[in-house]
Amino acid sequence: MAAMPYLSEPVTIGDYMLKSKLGGSSVSIVWKAESKSSGELVGVKQVFLSKLNKHLANCLDCELSFLSSVNHPHIIRLLHVLQNIEEKGIFSKAVAIRSSASEDRAEKQTFTPGPGYRQFSGRNEFPSNILHGTLAYALWIGFMQFNVSVLFSLIFLPFSKILLVVGILAGFFVLPIDENSKFGLRLASYVCRHMASYFPTTLHVEDINDFHPDRACVFGYEPHSVLPIGVVPLAERTGFMPLPKLKCLTSSPVSP
Repeated sequence: MAAMPYLSEPVTIGDYMLKSKLGGSSVSIVWKAESKSSGELVGVKQVFLSKLNKHLANCLDCELSFLSSVNHPHIIRLLHVLQNIEEKGIFSKAVAIRSSASEDRAEKQTFTPGPGYRQFSGRNEFPSNILHGTLAYALWIGFMQFNVSVLFSLIFLPFSKILLVVGILAGFFVLPIDENSKFGLRLASYVCRHMASYFPTTLHVEDINDFHPDRACVFGYEPHSVLPIGVVPLAERTGFMPLPKLKCLTSSPVSP
C-alpha cells in the first residue's frame, strides 16, 4: 500500500479517527489521529505483522510489554493495542495507540523541579562558533570518512601514495594510545564541549544527587541518527554529569 500523507476520507479505528500521516517505514506507519470521545490528539502506529521477521516481531513484543508497564512523564505512554484490524482494505494486523503531544505537555507543566534539578545548555555553558564547532565535529566523526579516501586512493593513486593514505588512517586508530595523555584529554574536552554547543544540546537532570561516581548507571535514549551523537552531554570531558567512566553501547552497524 502506498501511504498517503492525507486521507481522502476519515478512517476510524476503534475510538480514534485518523487524520494524516506523520512518518513511517517499510513495516509501519505513524498517523496523527483524534479520539472521538475526548477530542484528544494522539499518535497511531500501524504495524504490518506480515512484514516482520522473527527478530522484529520479538522487538515489537518487547516494546509493547515495556510501554505497557511504565508511566513516566518522559516516556511515551501506550494507551491501547488493537489487533487483527481490517478497515476498508487499508489497515490490517496490529495498530498501537500512543500518547498525545498535548498530554506530554500537560505532564511537563505539572512537573515541579526539586532541589536536585539541573539544566545544562551546551551553548550557554560553552560559547562557540561555527569554526570551532565544525573542527570539533571533524575531529570526532570526520575521520570515518577516510574510508572514502582509501577507496579513492586504490583507484586513482600510485602504490606509494596508497600506503601513505592507509598509514595515516592507521595512525588515527591508535593515537593517543595512553588514556591519561594530557594532550588526549585536552583534545577530548575540546571536542565534547564544542560539540555540545554546535548541535546544540540541553540536558535536564531531575535530581543530580541521585548520581554517584562509584555507582553504575544505565542510560537509554532514542530516536537518534546512525551515530549516537546525543551521548555528548553525558561524557566525562563535557563535565555536566559526575560520571567518571562512561561507556557507550551501540548496535553492530555503528560499531567498527
